[in-house]
Amino acid sequence: MSRFTPCLSCRQEYDSPEDRRFHAQPNACYDCGPSVWLETAAGERLPNGDPLQQAVDCIGRGEILALKGIGGFHLVCDARNPMALARLRERKQRPHKPFAVMAANRASLAPLVQLDDGAEHWLAHPGAPVVILPKTRQALLPEAIAPGLDGLGVMLPQNPVHWLLFHQAAREPWRLVLALLWQLGREDLIEQRVGQHNGWSSVLQMLHHGFNCPLSSSLGRVFDAVAALLGVCDLQTYEAQAAMLLEARVRQLPSATSGLWHITPDNQLDLSPLLEHLLQADNAQAGAECFHANLSAALADWVIRAAREHSIENIVLSGGCLLNRWLRAGLVADLKGHGVRVFLPQALPPGDGALALGQVWVAIMRANIKPEEDSTDVSGSTG
Repeated sequence: MSRFTPCLSCRQEYDSPEDRRFHAQPNACYDCGPSVWLETAAGERLPNGDPLQQAVDCIGRGEILALKGIGGFHLVCDARNPMALARLRERKQRPHKPFAVMAANRASLAPLVQLDDGAEHWLAHPGAPVVILPKTRQALLPEAIAPGLDGLGVMLPQNPVHWLLFHQAAREPWRLVLALLWQLGREDLIEQRVGQHNGWSSVLQMLHHGFNCPLSSSLGRVFDAVAALLGVCDLQTYEAQAAMLLEARVRQLPSATSGLWHITPDNQLDLSPLLEHLLQADNAQAGAECFHANLSAALADWVIRAAREHSIENIVLSGGCLLNRWLRAGLVADLKGHGVRVFLPQALPPGDGALALGQVWVAIMRANIKPEEDSTDVSGSTG
């Protein structure tokens, strides 16, 4: 790391034995750390905008991206675009040799190839190899990817830039609106709501084919989707921007409306009625207030049912969404109103900032648990 000159602050951390970053060679910050940029084919650096977003836009337009990685350049194009594939074959002078397909995760690969335990093992390997597996649905991707072959080479992201190019769903909440409308059966509204965004039709096709569209259980993604649905934030330039802007629209919480959520027989909280109701919101403030009020009421209903079923009196609330003051206040009030004792993080943040501490606590608890002595009556044993 001697080739990289740290800034004064990072140098002090590196040189101080009392600092937790003492002699940590990759130590860097925003000022002196690595940077990402996008260049044209002529080598001209594009000066404005988010280079990751620009790269995604290039791929969406059918262009070819040369991504500098750990071991060289990775040539990237949209695997669903026959013209882009033909252009890449022409430039590489590779008329028939098969290409590999990179997907966001194993769930995204399930519609493409037959996964087994061996495949799962190698896909998760730190070396991130290309794994050749039997195809499952020949028509899902163009034949030009692996002409005449019944197998497909697949891989998962190898480096941080790959991951950043794939998490654009969180940076582009309009994609979540598109997925939400599709899930609600309102494809008739998709072009009207998100048609101004480049690549919207490709995202819709991905949803139709179940390709690179893994499900999410994150409440944060619901906030992102609602923010875009109400016209508050279509594109994010920093983490949680959409959720914070949505929170800022709230002035007071109205009463919750019955019927805007339900809990399924297998104890899943379904917010579909609330999200469909928000399609008719008159303005962003009214929609944001309706969302916050009914979300807190729905979560409280869900928790209270589980608490009663399992005779639980003490509830600990955590997670990054608890930084939202309206959600936190509404949820705490609803739970306390039903006689539940509520505990909130005090010394540490409720989100990822304290994640490592929680992992340490789990490890300690597991290490302290001693296996119970076998008290089975062996008189009836069959050996």
